[in-house]
Amino acid sequence: KASGIKSPDTYEQQQLGEFPRGGLSTELFPHELKALNEVKNLLTDSILSVIHDRLLMGMLFARKFDLERTVKMAKGFYEWVQNDERVSRAYKPNTISKEVTLCGAFLSVPGARTIEGYALLYNRVTFLNPATVDREDALDFATAVHLLSFTSEGMDYHRNGICVVVDMKGMTWAHFDVEMRKKLMELLENKFPCRTKRLLVLNPPVFLTALMAIARLFVKSKILSRMRILSSEADLLKYIDKSQLHEYYGGDVSYTPQQWLDHILEAKKRLFQQSKKGSKKATKK
Repeated sequence: KASGIKSPDTYEQQQLGEFPRGGLSTELFPHELKALNEVKNLLTDSILSVIHDRLLMGMLFARKFDLERTVKMAKGFYEWVQNDERVSRAYKPNTISKEVTLCGAFLSVPGARTIEGYALLYNRVTFLNPATVDREDALDFATAVHLLSFTSEGMDYHRNGICVVVDMKGMTWAHFDVEMRKKLMELLENKFPCRTKRLLVLNPPVFLTALMAIARLFVKSKILSRMRILSSEADLLKYIDKSQLHEYYGGDVSYTPQQWLDHILEAKKRLFQQSKKGSKKATKK
């Protein structure tokens, strides 16, 4: 186990590239399972029909187990699902442009964790060129990634939060789509129970100061305070063990965008299988 990871004694650690083993109840502490049942009793069947247990647990973690705030988030998510076709498109990631899904701009290895226990997401900025890629396709894929991560990752993903490695190598102003970044942050901060605990910035451009001034207009200050500017790719090893780091940055992990897409599609199947089996109002031990 990486230091910082906190899990129930019965929980079997998720392996790289694999799905969590066992049921949800094996990944939760008793007080977490109790809170899940309590918040489900405060929600209607209509809301619970679009919010499965793993997603609802993510909301509880994001709202620090405040039931009132969790209910508010769940209701907001339900309204979003009802009024935005992006969600239905996101649940079909294989229909999104392959130029987006396979370019490697967004990449995660299920089960990979930092030394502090945070899940890992890589964002290689220049792999996605706003001049050639449709903004809606990019946002659809980002939505799919976060929606389906709730099934493809263990509960420590949500309990501990995520670390985003932002690689700006070769970045120019042409790669910075302000509107897309604003919409993406709005998704992450208001639509998803996403807990960004660390931002590791690699290869910053000379105009980083100006870039940050713009980012402060739509990115919360507490998230920016978690940013670390690294002087070299070797500095990643201060935060990520070589056994968990992608080979692109000198680590031992070999994992491709196609593998990630296949994993997400399998996560979708599991999601609907679980929703058919699960109870809407109670989670049994």
